[in-house]
Amino acid sequence: MHSYLCIGPGTFSFASYYGDNMVLEQAPQKAVIWGYTEKVGENITGTMHTTPIIITTVVSAYKPNVKGAIWRIDFSAQQHSSTGIKIEVSRTNGQKISISNVLFGEIWVCSGQSNMQFTLDMAFNATQEIEDAKNYPNIRVFTASEETSSVPELDLRGVEEIWSIPSKGHSQLWNAMMHPFINMTIKGVIWYQGEANAGSPASYLCTFPTMISDWRDKFNQGNSENNPMFPFGFVQLAGYRNKTIKTGFPDIRWHQTADMGYVPNPALQNVFMAVAMDLPDFTSPEGSIHPRDKQDVAARLALSGLTVAYGKDLGNFQGPKISAFYIDIGFFTLCLEFDSSKTTLDVRSNNGFEVCCSRNNQSKCDDSDSTWMDTPIIKHDAHSVTLSYNGTCTNKYVMGLRYAWQESPCDFKKCAVYIRENNMPLAPFVTLGLIGKGHKEKYLRNNIPVYVTKDGGCSFS
Repeated sequence: MHSYLCIGPGTFSFASYYGDNMVLEQAPQKAVIWGYTEKVGENITGTMHTTPIIITTVVSAYKPNVKGAIWRIDFSAQQHSSTGIKIEVSRTNGQKISISNVLFGEIWVCSGQSNMQFTLDMAFNATQEIEDAKNYPNIRVFTASEETSSVPELDLRGVEEIWSIPSKGHSQLWNAMMHPFINMTIKGVIWYQGEANAGSPASYLCTFPTMISDWRDKFNQGNSENNPMFPFGFVQLAGYRNKTIKTGFPDIRWHQTADMGYVPNPALQNVFMAVAMDLPDFTSPEGSIHPRDKQDVAARLALSGLTVAYGKDLGNFQGPKISAFYIDIGFFTLCLEFDSSKTTLDVRSNNGFEVCCSRNNQSKCDDSDSTWMDTPIIKHDAHSVTLSYNGTCTNKYVMGLRYAWQESPCDFKKCAVYIRENNMPLAPFVTLGLIGKGHKEKYLRNNIPVYVTKDGGCSFS
């Protein structure tokens, strides 16, 4: 069922996304409500019926608009509440409007493409999830209508789903669907998009970080209560079709991390993510571009979000993180050492790694698959894996290493390397310039130390 709010010029009303059952941002930030009235300068009174006190704020309408004038009320910061309150707004002639059952909590704006729009009844175990929804009455959902606009819109053109309590019942996007929210106080944003960019992924390295920065700036400019570095979470692209395709999706996944392989990082601060390349759904009735397992995606987002956005110490919130490379030019092995203080590895497959080698240290790995060859894991322990490029690549110079560089690198939860404690996978990565120049040499690639040895194993002495 779709509901729509219509606001006529000069109508005394709330902006379209304020309504019964909604959530306003809790302390330490101040919640903002706004709407329309007939003329500039009119006194508008906002009353918050909290217990045991009633909070009243008086403002003057300002900013002439096609709808008359705009009023805006910044209430004092309110602590988290699980009991709904009433907020009443009145004008000097005695006319009143109100919203009821309003909670104070956290507001997360969720945006993206079709996987973000994916509805609960399309997911795995949908019947049980819908039944369980009634146990979370303090989670409230609001959905803007799908609209586009060539200019930034002040308010939403339409509302697809008004603020509702869960139950067991069933650039133009920015202008029309996001810009109207910039006056609202929010906690952060969660983003799931990128599939449409896979055909030309190079620009994503620039556009994705720029979009994050731009959204932060605009939300802060619209409402100074919004953190100019608010937390931003995203979902890396999931598996799609098959393992033979090695362009597009893996490039987008890499660029989603600003070519670092992990977040947060210096280019993407206060950013968190859920790796999803190991969660393909080749038989999804919605098409394999729409995997039904959203529970694991949500759990991974929650773990990383609680750590990055809320500062919770939950141990390791990411997958395995490489701390050093060891290239053995005598045994033709490449050892990856992981952060031993936070990682116990769970190796589920010997496949997924590829090397690019050359007879000289001047060549570069191009985008052709012919320069990349599979290199298997030959041994592993709790904190490292060792790859063999003997026979695969006998040239002197190891020019590159990459992992999970396929559109769908593995079957469901069967990629090569995970953390045993949290089941988080090693994220896709590519490292170029792993050049073996001589015995016992040390240098950095992607801020990770590289050791060239003839000693074998993960050691340097």
